[in-house]
Amino acid sequence: MRLECSISGDSRQRASRVYVHRVRRGLVSSPSNPERASDRVHGESKEFDCEVCHKSFSKRWDLFQHMNIHTKDKPYRCKKCHECFTQGSALKQHQKIHRGDRQHECELCNEAFYHSSNLRAHMRVHT
Repeated sequence: MRLECSISGDSRQRASRVYVHRVRRGLVSSPSNPERASDRVHGESKEFDCEVCHKSFSKRWDLFQHMNIHTKDKPYRCKKCHECFTQGSALKQHQKIHRGDRQHECELCNEAFYHSSNLRAHMRVHT
């Protein structure tokens, strides 16, 4: 399946190639080319759009990081177990496991969890 640039009409095989095409043509901003497209205005403006899923971002860097999801690139690697992640924040969450950082504790049974989402899911057993 080929993906098409919504501005120029050119098509590419992969989402990452469409993004690179747009950056090179000055059609979108990138972390390395901040001057090539409209910059973020003060406030909540989300003017950096993903060409693949159309999700919008207020920061160029967030769009750049988001593209890892579509390209399947996993540049963030855990030094302990070598598991790889698309986002740096996911790696930080993962590293809590190796540190034994169970800071989310159930007030009813004292079971502790690495992530608040796991505690929320656990709370269903008490209802």
